[in-house]
Formats: sequence, C-alpha cells, structure tokens
Amino acid sequence: MTERVPDNYSMVYSALYIDYMVDKVASDINRWISLHSLQAKSKPIMCLCVLKGAVHFFNDLMKRITGKIEYGFIQPKSYINNQQLEDITILEHNLDVLNRRIILVDDIMDTGDTIYKLSKCLYKEGAKYVASAALIHRKGAQKADVSPGWACIEHEGDEWFVGYGMDDCEFNRNLRNIYKLER
Repeated sequence: MTERVPDNYSMVYSALYIDYMVDKVASDINRWISLHSLQAKSKPIMCLCVLKGAVHFFNDLMKRITGKIEYGFIQPKSYINNQQLEDITILEHNLDVLNRRIILVDDIMDTGDTIYKLSKCLYKEGAKYVASAALIHRKGAQKADVSPGWACIEHEGDEWFVGYGMDDCEFNRNLRNIYKLER
C-alpha cells in the first residue's frame, strides 16, 4: 500500500523495518520485565506512553509485551510548531508511581531533556526505578546525561521526522512509514 505524502517528505524507515525493530526491542524488554517481576511483593511494571508522538510505537510495543504490566499516559509539552521549547511542561499526569518500576516509552530521544525531566519528576513522586524506550535515538544530540535503555533505531542527523506518531505541525502522525521533512 503506497502512502500519499507531500513532495517535501522522503521515506527514511519503512513500516516493515519499524515492525521488525519493535519486535527486537519488545524481546529485550520482555527479558527485563521477567527479571524484575520475580521480586516478591513488587507492583507490576508501569509502562507510560509519552503523548502524543509515541502513541503508535507504544501501541505496537505493548501488544508484544508478555509480562504483567500496567499502562499509563503522560503528556509533556516540549515542542511547538516543530521547534523545541526551552522548558518542558507536563500537561497531564495523575498516576500512582510510588515504589513502581516504570518504563517511559517515547517516539524520539534527541537531547534527552524530555526523558530526563520526566524521570526526575517521577523519582520525586516516589518511583523506584525509571527506564526508557525510544523508537528513535538520535545519537550525538544529547544535552542531558541520559540515553534510552532500549532504542529501535539509532540515527545520526538532525532531520525532522514525520509519521508513525511523529507530526508535521500536528499533521500526518497517521503515516505508517517514517519520513524526513525536507525544508
């Protein structure tokens, strides 16, 4: 099935490749969950979808997780009109994270600021451990001293990605493939 996309989009990662990489990361996370679930009296691991961009990745990843987990959603605001903001605001969060092991699931980790600040917030609220999984890890762009525990794709470059949950000014998140936006 061919997707209709604007002329200034060029495909970087196909839906088939994404699916393959999500399988690999899910296997690694399943092993991690089975190790951490063996601890007596521990609460189920909580997987938090970082909205809005990670929703497709989160959905596909969670269908492959076999261990006992709980879902949750957290919505930070870190971009406006494809421009990164200086500070991150959490728009939605009403979760019981006390003594929980948490996996933050995000679409892309470039500077690491979003995951770093969300982790800091979750630890402040009593989380026992915070790990992260990213669809795309943009290597070499980190400002914060953080990298994902799991990444489907290691990418070098500063392209703006569109599709599979990532947006072009809030549009085209529904594309199955990942494209780079040619400016």
